Amino acid sequence: MVPSMEGLPEALAVVLVIAGTLEYAILVRHREERRRVDRLDDLSARLGHQALLRLQLIDRPRPHRRWGALGTRFR
Repeated sequence: MVPSMEGLPEALAVVLVIAGTLEYAILVRHREERRRVDRLDDLSARLGHQALLRLQLIDRPRPHRRWGALGTRFR
């Protein structure tokens, strides 16, 4: 007695749809993770740049005050 294979094409089609859906979900998750990491890298770079600028402004020497020829102070 040979088993009937009537439902085999439909079953394979369902399996392929499920496998494709899972593969696409994994792809979307990886893309989302890469975008999140890229946003974090951009934020870190921007904040680091701003911090360096602040340090440069803090460490900048103040101008020396001197008296001018007319008796006024200028910087």
